[in-house]
This record gives sequence, C-alpha cells and structure tokens, in this order.
Amino acid sequence: MREKNYIAILVFTTMLFISAKAQDSHFSQYDHSPLNINPALTAVDKNLHVVLHHKDQWKSLNGYRTDELSFEMRFDPTSWIKIKNRTALYKKKKQKGFALGISLLGDKAGDGNMQKLCATFSLAYHMMLDPNNRISAGFLTSAKQRSISPNNLRYNSQYNYLGAYDPTMQSGEIYKSNSLSYSDYSAGVCYSFGEENKYMESNDNKSFKLGVAFDHLSRPEQAYITDIHSKSYMKYTLHAQTLLGIKNSSISVGASAISMIQGPQNEITMGMLLKYRMKEESKYTGIKKGMAISLGCSYRFRDALIPYMQFELARYAIGISYDVNLSGLQKATTGRGGLEVTLRFFNPVPFLFQKKVKASFS
Repeated sequence: MREKNYIAILVFTTMLFISAKAQDSHFSQYDHSPLNINPALTAVDKNLHVVLHHKDQWKSLNGYRTDELSFEMRFDPTSWIKIKNRTALYKKKKQKGFALGISLLGDKAGDGNMQKLCATFSLAYHMMLDPNNRISAGFLTSAKQRSISPNNLRYNSQYNYLGAYDPTMQSGEIYKSNSLSYSDYSAGVCYSFGEENKYMESNDNKSFKLGVAFDHLSRPEQAYITDIHSKSYMKYTLHAQTLLGIKNSSISVGASAISMIQGPQNEITMGMLLKYRMKEESKYTGIKKGMAISLGCSYRFRDALIPYMQFELARYAIGISYDVNLSGLQKATTGRGGLEVTLRFFNPVPFLFQKKVKASFS
C-alpha cells in the first residue's frame, strides 16, 4: 500500500508540472545546483557537498557562459562508530538541525559583455518527522553585481537609410550607469522521503523530494538607462525528484521535474535516467571503491532536448550534458545549444553499506 501511495504522489506531482506555466541564470543539471533552485535543499541529503559547475550556451552567437562553485555542509553531521578499526556500525546522531551553503556564480553574455557576479549564503533547517520523512525550510541572501559595455551594442537608430550600420550615428540611449549592485533574498520549503536498502544486494532503496521556492523577494531594481525603472519579477519554483532501486538488481530508475515562473517567462523541464551500479564499495573497510554510471535525458518544453551522463567513483562524480536546441533560435544556432559539466565531491560515500543502530531524532 505504501508503494502505491508513493507512486500516486509522483504521478500527481508530474500533473502539476504539466499544468503549470519560468528567467535567471540556471543550469540544465539543476539537481546539482541546489542553491539556485531552493535554499531548503542546502545539504538536504549530504553532510558535505562541493560542486564546480560550468555551462557554455549558444557559443556560435557569443551567448552565455556560466560558472559556479558551491559548498554545503551540515553543522552536526552523522557520526561513525568504529569497531576493531573497521567501519561496522553506523549511528545517526541528531538528524534534525541546521545546514549552511555558500556559492559564487559568474555569468557573461552577448556582444554587450553583460556580466553578473553573485555571492550567496543560505541557511536551512532540517526536521526529521520519522526515520524516513523530513521537512526542510531555508532562507538565502545574496549580493549581486551586474555590468554592461554599451559601446559594443548596435541599435536600430545606428542604421542609415541604406540599411547599413554606421557606428558614428548616435544610439539615442542615455545610460545612467554601466554597473549595478544590489542584494536579493530567497526562501523555500522541501519535503523529503528516503528509505534505504534493507541489505547491500537488495537495491530496494527509495527517495523522493518535493519543494517550492520563492526568489527575488525584495524585487531589486535593475535598470541601466535613465528614466527607465525595471524591478525584478518574483520567481516561483516547483520541483520534484525521485530515485527508485529495482529490487535485487544493480539498476535504479530516476525522474525529475522543475517548473519556474518569473513574470511573463515560464520554463518546464522534465527528465528520466537509469543508474547502473558497476561495483559495490567494500562492505566494511571501504578499500574497494564503489562505481556507478547514469544515463538520462531531459526535455525543456519548446526549447531543448538534453542528453546526460554521470560517472560516480566513491565520493566523486562527474556529470556531462548537452542542450540540443529545438526552439525558433535553432536556425541561428544550427542546433548548437550548450555544453554543461559538473564536478562534485560529497560525503558520506553513497555506496558503503552500513548497519544502522539507535537512530536519534532529538
């Protein structure tokens, strides 16, 4: 009965995404950029998580290049109990508590050399309802700086009567500043469900996340030109992710979806993946390193098809995806979208099977 209810939740969530009608810097591998999605995801399922993220989109059009370095950790991580110098028992200690996240993001785009630098700090609180269910809430504050080089831009008023571009003609635009600095705020909540393997070979684990986030709560002003006022639209994000192990096999099936609405812009992305566990970690010592490979594909509605591959080795992972452009911009880009790469380090090791004892929720 519980598995039927779990599947029903996933189907209902998928219907919500399809019926929803989102524009900030963002990644196609959004589940590896949690601080950009929802501050409640800060260290939600890792004691320590470090991610280096790179995306190069529409390179043929001098498009976007986005880079991010993020760091997440729990204040009171799970402790290990060692017996006879072997990690034999695993005790959960104070699973409820605070977590923090820090990220640095740089974004550069277009002939106008439009750049954004962003430093964020997030704080989340995770509360265990029982051994498998958790509610999380988070708040994020950020300092942002934007700049532009208007001398590199072309305007309609700079084309003469023959239709030729004349850089000596005045654009008619008056810039009050080429640089903007401001602060911004986000908040969100997330529900997580996780059921671990009964034993190492069973592969009957289940996990599910469902969250909602609210960005640009202060609606900061973003205008370079005199006499124009442009406040940021608030952004609303709904996201879900699941991973189900196929019992007594080395394969797991995952699905994820995200819907973002920001003013007149909206974005919906949905995807699936297959994860194959190639090698188990040593049962007690961890000397033999666990390995897994994941293959998947996402679809961003009316925009791009995104094939994806990830390789995991012990505490490390590398993910590679490519946006194949399917929108009206396809003629200009000849289908060339965006290469995206993630490098990750996390703890604890996801492959190491441990026996749990005396879980504490206080």
